[in-house]
Amino acid sequence: MAYINVSGTGSMYPTFPRGKSETLESKEKEVVATPRMIRYPNGFSFNGKEYFRSQLAKGDLVSFYSGDKALIKRILGVPGDIIEIRNGLVYINDEPQKEPYTSLPHSTFGGDFAPECKKIQVPENSYFVLGDNRKESNDSRFDVGFVNEKSIDTFLPLEFQKGIWDKNWRDTSKDLENSTKIKLGVSAFVKDINQLREKSGKPNLTYKAELEHSATLRAENIFITGLFDEKAEGAISTAEAFRKAGYWRPVYGEIPVQGYFSSDELFNYLAEFDTTKDFILDKDFTEIGLAVVEDSLNNCPTQLIVIHFSGYVPPNYDKDTIDSWNNLLKKLKEIKPGWEEAKNYDQFYEKNKRDIDKVISIINDRIDALEPIVAKMKQNEWLSETELKYLDLDASLGDEQENLANKLNDL
Repeated sequence: MAYINVSGTGSMYPTFPRGKSETLESKEKEVVATPRMIRYPNGFSFNGKEYFRSQLAKGDLVSFYSGDKALIKRILGVPGDIIEIRNGLVYINDEPQKEPYTSLPHSTFGGDFAPECKKIQVPENSYFVLGDNRKESNDSRFDVGFVNEKSIDTFLPLEFQKGIWDKNWRDTSKDLENSTKIKLGVSAFVKDINQLREKSGKPNLTYKAELEHSATLRAENIFITGLFDEKAEGAISTAEAFRKAGYWRPVYGEIPVQGYFSSDELFNYLAEFDTTKDFILDKDFTEIGLAVVEDSLNNCPTQLIVIHFSGYVPPNYDKDTIDSWNNLLKKLKEIKPGWEEAKNYDQFYEKNKRDIDKVISIINDRIDALEPIVAKMKQNEWLSETELKYLDLDASLGDEQENLANKLNDL
C-alpha cells in the first residue's frame, strides 16, 4: 500500500477537493488529499503464471507519470473498449455512462486525442483515463492519450472508494435525460468575471444585448461552416458579426467555448489559464455579451458558448498625421477656384471639357470626403470603416488628378 498525494488543481473534484491557492502553479503544490492506494502490479509470478494479481477495471483510480508529471485519474476504458464522447456523455461500447463521481452530468467534451463523436478503441495493455472534473482535467482526451499499463504504479478499486471518497458523488438516475444538461447562468457568470476584474483593478463589464446578438451570429456561423477560425474562408469574422448586429467599438474580442458549462465551471475554466485570464482582464474591455447555442457541429450534437467583449479607447492620432491631411485639404480648397475659373475660357474649356470637369469633380470629391475625416482627427474621434477605406483610396485619386492637371497644363 502507498499514500498518494493529490494536488489541488481540481481535476479530480468532487472526489478530491479543490485547492485554495490563487494560481495554478501553487495549486499544483498544494496537497488536498492522501488516499491510500494499492501498489501496481501486485501479486507474484511463478513458473510463468501470475498469482493474486489484481485486474484494473472501469472506475478504478490510478496514479502514473505522463511525461514528467505525476497524475491521478479514473479508468473509463480498458483494453478492447470502444470509447466515444458525445452530447456531454461518455459512451463505452455504444452504452452511455452514468458517472456519479463527475461534478455535473453532461459535462464531458472531447479533445485533440479523443474528438467528440469519433470512436476510438483502447489498445492492448492500455487504458483510457479521465479526471472527474472534466472541464479542468488534462487526460486521455488530450496529450496524455492512452495510458500504458507499465506506467501505472498504484490503483484504488472503485469498491474501495465507497464510504470514504464518495461523500460528494451525485445521484445519476436522470443523467441520460436532456433535462439534466447543464444550463449556464449568464448573470452569475458575468458577476464572477466582474469580481475578478475588481480584484485586479479593472472596470466592471456592462452586459450589452448587441454583443449577445453578434455572439449569436458567430455561433450560428460556426455551426454552419464548422470553422472556429474567423479568418477562414466562409467564416463570419467578429467584426462582421458586430456590423450585422448594428454595433461598433474600436476594441473587441471573442472567446468561443464548446460544451455544457455551469457559470462556475465556465468561470473556472477561463480563469485557470493565463492566456484566457489575461484576455478577460483586458483593461480596455468595458462591455460583454454572450450566446449559448445548441446544434450539430460536423454532424455531432453539441453546444457553443460564444463570448464577445468590447470597449472604447480614443485613437490618439499623432500631430504629423493630422497636419498632413489638414494641409492636403487646405491645398485642395486653394486650387479649386482656379480650376473652376477654367470654365470661363470658352474655347479652351469646350476643347478640354471632359478633363477639366473630371479634375473639378475629383477635387470636390476629395474635399467632401476629407472635411469630416480631418474634423474627426482634430477631435480625436475614430474614423468609420468607410472613412478608413477612403484614406487608402485618396492616393490613387490624387495621382489621377495630378496626371490630368499635368496634361492640361502642357497644352
